[in-house]
Amino acid sequence: MLCHAPGRRTLDLGHGAPSITAWLDGRAATLDVVERDALLRDADPALPFPDASLDLVFSIRTLPHLGTTLETSIARTMKTLAEVGRVLAPWGTALLQIDNPRSLWGIYHGVRDVLAEQRMHATAEGSTRFDTPRQFARMLPPSLDIVRVHGLGILVSVWRGLRLPLLGRLVEAAEWRARDEPLLRQFGRHLLVEVRRLPTP
Repeated sequence: MLCHAPGRRTLDLGHGAPSITAWLDGRAATLDVVERDALLRDADPALPFPDASLDLVFSIRTLPHLGTTLETSIARTMKTLAEVGRVLAPWGTALLQIDNPRSLWGIYHGVRDVLAEQRMHATAEGSTRFDTPRQFARMLPPSLDIVRVHGLGILVSVWRGLRLPLLGRLVEAAEWRARDEPLLRQFGRHLLVEVRRLPTP
């Protein structure tokens, strides 16, 4: 994700990963932040940017937590994604993290409904919506097209052993390789969906 931002007009949508935002500060051409609370405050969230004014939007730990019921969460997410499509310039990129119901973490929160493509559950982070890439694609506006999907947290989700010099480096390297392996990436705790803004015909 970090390779997309240097020199580009960038928006952190939700401010779910402050360490990434801090790294991008000074590297992106411009860097704006919209807090998740701002997306929850209004029933019809509108981003305070002109049409086609941004090159990159990234959203971590935000879209799965918009709303307290499945219906309200889907509606708010679709409105937010429509805004992302509006503010992105043609061929601009959005990197959007979703929570994966097919991961071990997702199954843990809905083991009775393993085949469900979309569901809402209470987690430590509050109300969390789980989406498969196919279901997430249905929420995108016509102007946004999925380019690829990366798996995150495939081998480990939170593991302090990553701080160990040798073992941590080996696991990190394996995790990095697994993120784009077609068979393995679908089991990531999170999925990073890369979408592109299509030019208007």
